[in-house]
Amino acid sequence: MTDLIRVTEADRLVAAIKPSYSHEARRFLSFAEDSGISLETYQAYIEQLEDEGKAASTINKHVAACRATIRKLFESPDLTEVQKWRLEQAIKEIPFRKKATRAIEGDKVLSP
Repeated sequence: MTDLIRVTEADRLVAAIKPSYSHEARRFLSFAEDSGISLETYQAYIEQLEDEGKAASTINKHVAACRATIRKLFESPDLTEVQKWRLEQAIKEIPFRKKATRAIEGDKVLSP
Protein backbone atom coordinates (compact mmCIF):
# COMPACT_ATOMS: atom_id res chain seq x y z
CA MET A 1 0.00 0.00 0.00
CA THR A 2 1.60 3.24 -1.06
CA ASP A 3 -0.85 5.60 0.63
CA LEU A 4 0.38 6.79 3.99
CA ILE A 5 -1.90 8.25 6.59
CA ARG A 6 -0.11 10.71 8.85
CA VAL A 7 -0.68 10.39 12.56
CA THR A 8 -1.92 13.83 13.52
CA GLU A 9 -4.61 13.26 16.12
CA ALA A 10 -3.34 10.28 18.08
CA ASP A 11 -5.11 11.26 21.30
CA ARG A 12 -8.47 11.54 19.54
CA LEU A 13 -8.00 8.15 17.90
CA VAL A 14 -7.03 6.44 21.15
CA ALA A 15 -9.98 7.99 23.00
CA ALA A 16 -12.37 6.74 20.31
CA ILE A 17 -11.55 3.05 20.65
CA LYS A 18 -12.13 0.52 23.41
CA PRO A 19 -10.44 1.53 26.66
CA SER A 20 -8.91 -1.94 26.91
CA TYR A 21 -6.96 -1.25 23.70
CA SER A 22 -5.75 2.24 24.62
CA HIS A 23 -2.21 1.20 25.64
CA GLU A 24 -1.72 -0.93 22.52
CA ALA A 25 -3.22 1.72 20.23
CA ARG A 26 -1.00 4.42 21.70
CA ARG A 27 2.07 2.22 21.23
CA PHE A 28 1.14 1.53 17.58
CA LEU A 29 0.52 5.23 16.86
CA SER A 30 3.83 6.12 18.48
CA PHE A 31 5.55 3.52 16.28
CA ALA A 32 3.83 4.95 13.18
CA GLU A 33 4.43 8.59 14.06
CA ASP A 34 7.45 9.11 11.81
CA SER A 35 6.48 6.89 8.90
CA GLY A 36 2.68 7.19 8.87
CA ILE A 37 0.14 4.40 8.91
CA SER A 38 0.48 1.97 6.03
CA LEU A 39 0.47 -1.77 5.49
CA GLU A 40 4.24 -1.76 5.71
CA THR A 41 4.19 0.11 9.03
CA TYR A 42 1.54 -2.23 10.40
CA GLN A 43 3.54 -5.32 9.36
CA ALA A 44 6.77 -3.89 10.79
CA TYR A 45 5.03 -3.17 14.09
CA ILE A 46 3.70 -6.72 14.42
CA GLU A 47 7.10 -8.13 13.43
CA GLN A 48 8.71 -6.01 16.15
CA LEU A 49 6.34 -7.49 18.73
CA GLU A 50 7.27 -10.98 17.55
CA ASP A 51 10.97 -10.12 17.72
CA GLU A 52 10.43 -8.96 21.31
CA GLY A 53 9.14 -12.47 22.07
CA LYS A 54 5.59 -11.40 22.85
CA ALA A 55 3.07 -14.21 23.33
CA ALA A 56 0.48 -14.89 20.63
CA SER A 57 -2.29 -13.60 22.91
CA THR A 58 -0.42 -10.33 23.44
CA ILE A 59 0.22 -9.93 19.72
CA ASN A 60 -3.48 -10.65 19.04
CA LYS A 61 -4.46 -7.84 21.40
CA HIS A 62 -2.11 -5.49 19.55
CA VAL A 63 -3.51 -6.64 16.18
CA ALA A 64 -7.06 -5.94 17.41
CA ALA A 65 -6.03 -2.51 18.72
CA CYS A 66 -4.29 -1.66 15.44
CA ARG A 67 -7.35 -2.71 13.45
CA ALA A 68 -9.65 -0.65 15.67
CA THR A 69 -7.36 2.36 15.38
CA ILE A 70 -7.14 2.10 11.61
CA ARG A 71 -10.92 1.68 11.30
CA LYS A 72 -11.40 4.88 13.31
CA LEU A 73 -9.46 6.64 10.57
CA PHE A 74 -12.34 5.81 8.24
CA GLU A 75 -14.31 8.58 9.92
CA SER A 76 -11.82 11.19 8.72
CA PRO A 77 -13.19 13.44 5.98
CA ASP A 78 -9.65 13.71 4.59
CA LEU A 79 -9.63 10.10 3.37
CA THR A 80 -10.85 9.18 -0.07
CA GLU A 81 -12.97 6.08 -0.64
CA VAL A 82 -9.96 4.46 -2.33
CA GLN A 83 -7.79 5.09 0.74
CA LYS A 84 -10.50 3.65 2.99
CA TRP A 85 -10.76 0.56 0.81
CA ARG A 86 -6.96 0.13 0.80
CA LEU A 87 -6.83 0.46 4.57
CA GLU A 88 -9.52 -2.18 4.96
CA GLN A 89 -7.62 -4.54 2.66
CA ALA A 90 -4.40 -3.84 4.55
CA ILE A 91 -5.80 -4.75 7.94
CA LYS A 92 -7.11 -8.03 6.56
CA GLU A 93 -3.60 -8.91 5.34
CA ILE A 94 -2.23 -9.55 8.82
CA PRO A 95 -4.09 -12.35 10.58
CA PHE A 96 -4.39 -12.99 14.27
CA ARG A 97 -1.73 -15.33 15.65
CA LYS A 98 -2.61 -18.84 16.69
CA LYS A 99 -2.10 -19.56 20.33
CA ALA A 100 0.21 -22.41 21.16
CA THR A 101 -1.59 -25.40 22.54
CA ARG A 102 -0.12 -27.41 25.34
CA ALA A 103 -0.39 -31.17 25.45
CA ILE A 104 -1.87 -32.57 28.63
CA GLU A 105 0.08 -35.39 30.16
CA GLY A 106 -1.71 -38.67 30.75
CA ASP A 107 -1.54 -38.49 34.53
CA LYS A 108 -3.32 -35.10 34.54
CA VAL A 109 -6.35 -36.23 32.55
CA LEU A 110 -9.48 -36.89 34.59
CA SER A 111 -10.78 -40.39 34.24
CA PRO A 112 -14.34 -41.61 34.84
